[in-house]
Amino acid sequence: MIKRHKHHSQPIMRRSARVYLNDINTGKRQILIQFLHLYHDVTQYFVDLFWQREDYSAALADLPTVHRGRDRFSLTTRLAQATAKQAKETIRSQRKVMNRKPRLRSHTATLCYHFVTIEPFDGAFDYAVKLGGAGVPKMVVPVKSTSA
Repeated sequence: MIKRHKHHSQPIMRRSARVYLNDINTGKRQILIQFLHLYHDVTQYFVDLFWQREDYSAALADLPTVHRGRDRFSLTTRLAQATAKQAKETIRSQRKVMNRKPRLRSHTATLCYHFVTIEPFDGAFDYAVKLGGAGVPKMVVPVKSTSA
């Protein structure tokens, strides 16, 4: 895992990190790629929906809206809530900069503690990223540590 940008000279707690998936097998890689494409499509759907409704508030999405995305993409409600929350954050950050509808370009997923745990890994790798629960594919992804 590596920090995207070095912001401080003093060591602080990392809130996000990049994970390079060069060492996982092809089966896990394909499952993760499919999941990231689905997550991207659902998040873009919610961005389009909130932008069309002109809903720029910081409040979480209401349940009928979450169920609309859940039914359209065959997700769990918890995963649909996570994608709707990321869509709201994307819209609010874009709204402050320019008045143009955001278009998601990268396939990233913001997953909370409901879906991801990070633990030490015994063996050739340093950490085990455990995914699973509520619509996220269940798997263990071994990750090597990189220098900050």
